[in-house]
Amino acid sequence: MLNASPLDAPATQNYTPLMIASGMGRWDEVKALLAAGADVQARACDGATPLMLAACHGHLQVVDMLRQAGADIHARAHSGDTALMLAAGEGYLAVVDALREAGADIHARNLDGASALMLAAGREHVPVVSALLQAGADIDARTHLGDTALMLAALLGRLAAVQALLKAGADIHATTDAGWTALLFAAYGEHADMVNALLQAGADIHARNQDGDTALTIAAGHGNLTIMNALLAAGADIEAQTAEGETALMMAAGTGLSTAVSALASAGATVDVVDNDGNTALMHATYGGQWASADVLRTYGADLHAANHQGETPASCIADLFGGVDINALDDDGLTPLMFAAQRGYWTLVELLLAPGTGDCDRSGGPDGGNAPGQRFDSDWHGDSDRDDGSAGPNDAACAMGDGEYGDESRPLTDYAQACEAMANGSWCMPQ
Repeated sequence: MLNASPLDAPATQNYTPLMIASGMGRWDEVKALLAAGADVQARACDGATPLMLAACHGHLQVVDMLRQAGADIHARAHSGDTALMLAAGEGYLAVVDALREAGADIHARNLDGASALMLAAGREHVPVVSALLQAGADIDARTHLGDTALMLAALLGRLAAVQALLKAGADIHATTDAGWTALLFAAYGEHADMVNALLQAGADIHARNQDGDTALTIAAGHGNLTIMNALLAAGADIEAQTAEGETALMMAAGTGLSTAVSALASAGATVDVVDNDGNTALMHATYGGQWASADVLRTYGADLHAANHQGETPASCIADLFGGVDINALDDDGLTPLMFAAQRGYWTLVELLLAPGTGDCDRSGGPDGGNAPGQRFDSDWHGDSDRDDGSAGPNDAACAMGDGEYGDESRPLTDYAQACEAMANGSWCMPQ
């Protein structure tokens, strides 16, 4: 602007001297700039005003000076946030109170539909949450996606904020547009203390979102044993299935946390129930290359030969699952799939590799396009670099045949000998 005052010329990031002084709380400079005629309504490139910058940094004295100089307390940044919302999100109670008493709208929403209460709850600023509620803030207001302050606090693990909201009467059964509840969000965020608090407050343990997920299937999918145990103890339906027919056991099997699989199986989960495609938990473990989980399922009686709706069994799809690998192919350490399986003690994989029809799956092939018979295969084919016991993947394993050592774990040499015998005579022998 040709007639703009030097006082209002952008200094940095389109911030005027008044904006900079306000954001830094330099009240004496703010006073001098205002006296010299600086524009109290000036905007930065993001729509911020001097008042917003002072508010979001908690400078109460500067906020009062700017307000008395005529600053618009209802102005919004490009994000839709007001000075009150910014102060609430940062937890500056004195500034929130000052702006509220000056007439700032506590019900204002930003472009996401979030209110000052939601921003305060999401950052666990409990005094601000309490003050806003006492001033009449809508405790069950929703964002554009249907989230409430309680849901946001639950997702982020803000336990004190959740407790304050529940005490004030927040709707614990409210759902988003996609059917998510505060309990589902807590399970998704893996906040065990939050899950327990919500259960004690009466949250519906059987609630489902639009995908049919329950808190238990969500926790199982993350392999969170602590939350799973809490939900099971509280009466969660261990056989509940998602919209795709997946149970908690299937979700746990697919993630590869064998301790979670064991916990669910020992709690009575049906191992051979099928999803909408006819896949069992064992098939989920097999597709993911989760052989420790597969061994647990086998221990609990999983059917290694159960076929899905396409007629596929774990054994028939071994080659497809591992990129079309031949069972005699070698990895970078000189191990065949069978050697690898025996070396790691994955006896379910041993049986699948030795089963008649292994590799006869009609599917289009694995992600790496497969290997011709006799070729060396990609050492990533086994998909088990993350073990429950923290042991290294097969690329770190020493040859078991020479020293009886199975990778970084010492195992009886007889285990390896039994696998070799099984390979020779076409049968599989479970180590005793």
